Amino acid sequence: GAIAGVRDRWCPVGRPPVSAGCDRRSRLSPIVRNSSRPQVSAGSGHPLDYSAGVVDDSGSAQMYLWQLNLTAVHASLISMLQPIPHLYPTVATRADLVAFGFSPRQITSEVKSGRLIRPRRDRYLPAGSPPDLVAAVRAGGKVTCTSALAAAGIWVQDASRVHVHLHRGSSRVRDPLSGKPVVASAPLRNFTLHWKPLVAPNDATSASIGIIDAMIHAVVCQPPDFAVASLDSAVRFGLITPMQLDVVFFHVPARLHHLRELIDSRSESILETLFRLQLRRLRLPYALQVEFAGVGRVDFVVAGRVIVETDGAAFHGAPTAERDYDRDVKLVALGYLVIRLNYRQVVFEPEAVMAAVRMAVASHRPVRARRS
Repeated sequence: GAIAGVRDRWCPVGRPPVSAGCDRRSRLSPIVRNSSRPQVSAGSGHPLDYSAGVVDDSGSAQMYLWQLNLTAVHASLISMLQPIPHLYPTVATRADLVAFGFSPRQITSEVKSGRLIRPRRDRYLPAGSPPDLVAAVRAGGKVTCTSALAAAGIWVQDASRVHVHLHRGSSRVRDPLSGKPVVASAPLRNFTLHWKPLVAPNDATSASIGIIDAMIHAVVCQPPDFAVASLDSAVRFGLITPMQLDVVFFHVPARLHHLRELIDSRSESILETLFRLQLRRLRLPYALQVEFAGVGRVDFVVAGRVIVETDGAAFHGAPTAERDYDRDVKLVALGYLVIRLNYRQVVFEPEAVMAAVRMAVASHRPVRARRS
C-alpha cells in the first residue's frame, strides 16, 4: 500500500503527483523499507545503503532525490519495470521539486550550499551523484552502455569512459565536462555518444536507459570476449532474462550473433570468462568450477592435468594468499600442476599465457584423482 498507480503513473501514497501525474516509471519514491537489499558500492566509489527507511517530509532535496531511486521499491515492482542501473538517484526538474513541497527559495539555497547539483538548466541531482551521471545529464542525455552496466555490477572492459545516450535530433548538446555547446558529431575525449533509437524506451529511468539497450550498446562497443564477459555476469546476477537476451541479439549485428552460444554463467569473474574463451580457441578440453575433497573449488582443470586459478586484484590479501598456498600444496600432492594467473597476464598477455598452458599440458600426465 506504499505506492499508488493511476493510468500507468506511479506515486507514493500520501504524496502529490510529480508534474501533474508522475513521470512514467521514472518518478517512483521508495518509502517502503527494504531491509533485504545489501549495501553496495557504485563504480564511482559511492557506497549506498538502500535499506534506508521512510522519506522524511522535513528532509533536504538532496536526500529526497537519493530516496527517489527506483530500485528501493519492492522487488516485484522492480522485476516488472526492469530498471538499470541500481545506483543512480532520480534526475529531477524544478517543477518536480516544487510539486513535492520544495519552494523555489529552498531549491536555490540547496544549489548554493552544494547539496544539490544543477548540471544543466532545469535538471537537478543530489550532491554525491556519480560523475558519469552528472556528465550524462550535463550533455543532455542518459547513462548507457558499459557505464550503465558497470554501475549495476556487470563486468565490462573499461568503466572509465563515460557512455551517454542522446535522442537523435537532440538540440543543445553540451560537453559533458565543461557544459559548453558542442557539435553533435564532434569526438569527445573519454566520452562516447550513442544516437540510435532505443529498442525498449519504456525501460529507461530518468538517469539511464534500460538493461536491453545498455547491453545492445555494450555488445557492439566492446571487443567480443569482453562482450561475452558482460553477458556472463548479467545472466549470473539475474539482471537479464532469456527473453531479454533474445531481444538483444535480434538487434545486434549478425556478425555478433555467435556470442550467445558462448555465454556461461558459471564464470565467477571477468578473468574466468576471458581465460575460458582463450581455451576454447585453442580447443583445449577443460572443466570449469571443479570441486576437490579437502581442497575446495578450483577455477579450471585443463586436459585433466593442469589446474589454473585466475586471481583478480581483490584476492591478493595476506589471509587469502596463505589459504591459496595451502590449496596449491594439496593439489600438487594429488598429481596436478597448478598455474596462477593475474589480471595483467590474462588481459594483456594472452599469447604468453596460452603458450605456458599448452607446454604444461604437453609435459604433464593426466591425473585420475577422486573428486567430490
